[in-house]
Amino acid sequence: ERELEKMQSMFMELVWKSWVNYLAERKFLLQKVKDKMGNEQQMRLMRSLFIDWKITTLNEIIWNQSQEISYLEESVKADPNEKNEAKPEPEKKASDQTLNSEKDAQTAGGMRRTLTMQEKLQSMYWAADSDAVKPFSKSGLISAIAEIISGKVETDAAYDRHRWPRQALPEYCRDYFLLQTGVNSAATKRLCEFISGLRKHQEESIWFKLFGYLVNAFRDDQWDQHAANFIFDAIKESVPAGLVRGRLMNSENPTVPLSDALRASELAFASKYSLGIPHVGIWQKVKDLANAGLLESDFGKSDGTDEDKLVRMDSWLEIILTQWRYQLITCRRETTGLIEAQQRLRPDDAGILSIVRFTSMMREMVDNIEDVEILQIYKEVADMTGRHQDKLASNCFFEVCRNHCISYIGPA
Repeated sequence: ERELEKMQSMFMELVWKSWVNYLAERKFLLQKVKDKMGNEQQMRLMRSLFIDWKITTLNEIIWNQSQEISYLEESVKADPNEKNEAKPEPEKKASDQTLNSEKDAQTAGGMRRTLTMQEKLQSMYWAADSDAVKPFSKSGLISAIAEIISGKVETDAAYDRHRWPRQALPEYCRDYFLLQTGVNSAATKRLCEFISGLRKHQEESIWFKLFGYLVNAFRDDQWDQHAANFIFDAIKESVPAGLVRGRLMNSENPTVPLSDALRASELAFASKYSLGIPHVGIWQKVKDLANAGLLESDFGKSDGTDEDKLVRMDSWLEIILTQWRYQLITCRRETTGLIEAQQRLRPDDAGILSIVRFTSMMREMVDNIEDVEILQIYKEVADMTGRHQDKLASNCFFEVCRNHCISYIGPA
C-alpha cells in the first residue's frame, strides 16, 4: 500500500518534469526563434512543441505509470497467493484500447513501450505517400543540407559541453523545418518533401546519397543513427567552426586539405561514436583522392606536401562512412549474437533474462562498467522490447547499447 501511495504521489510530478525536460532539450531551437522572429513566434513554436510532446512523451509516461498503478491496485486487493494472477487483467484492458497501427507499434504484451528509432522514422516520413508530396529540387537539397549540417555541428558542440546526449539527426531535421514554418503539420510536410528529394536525386550527387543514409531516407535495415555523429565529428575537425555552411554552399564540390582530412579521420575513428580501429588501407584510399578530379587552378603542385593537396569532402566522407558501416555490420552481429546466446541458455520456464545473467553478459562486453549503467541499460531494453515479453529483443538491445556508446565486436 505504501508503494501504491508513493506511485500516485509521484505521478503528476513526473508529468510536469517530463515537459520541463522536453523544453530543455530544445532550448537552442526556442532561443533561435525568439532572436529571429520575436516572442509571438516563440509562443507559437512552444504550442507546436507542446502538441508534439503530448503525442510522443506524455502519452508514454502516463500509459506506463497508469499500468503500473493499476497492477499495484490489483495486487493490493487480491489475495497474496493470487498476486501473480493480477497482472493479465491490466494487460487485457490495455490491449483492448489499441486503436490504430501506430499504437500497435508501441504496444507489446498490453503495455505501452518505448519506440525504436526505426519505428519513429516510420511515423515521421516513411509512411508518407511519395506521390503526394513535391520533392525538393537539387538546389533546394544543397541549401537545406548545408544549413542542417552547419546547425547540427554547432548544436552538437553545445550538447557536448553540457554532457547531454546528442539529438538524432532525423529529429533535428524535423525541428529545422519546424523552425522555418512554425507549424507542426507544415514542418512534417516539408520534411517529407526533403526526404522525397533525397530519394529522387540520390544518384546525382554523393552528398545526396551520403545524407540520405544519415537520415535513413532509403530504409536501410543496417542503418544506425550514430553514423551522423561520426560523420559530423569528422566535419567538425576538418572545417573551422562557423565556416561549415559557407564551405558547403559556395562550391559545387567543396574541398579540404589532405592533411586535415587525415587528421579528422583519425579523430573521428577515435571518438566514442567510432566502432573500432579502421583498416590500414583506408588511409591510402584517402590519399588517392588528393587532387583527383579537381581543376589545376584549385591545387598546388603534385609533388607538394599534404597541406598543398586537396580532397573532395563528399568523396572523403563516403570512404570513411563505408568503413564505419562495415564495422557496424560486425558490431551488430556480435552484439545481437551474444544476447541471443545468453537467452538460449536460460531454462524454458525462467522467463525473461535475469538481471544477474544480464550483468555478467555486460561485464563480458565492457570492462569496468558501473552497476548503475547496467541497470539503466536493462530497463531501457525492457521498455523498448515490452515489459511482458518472454525475452529481450536483440535489435532493441543493440540500439540501447549504441545509445550508450557501447561497441562490442567480439571477445578480446
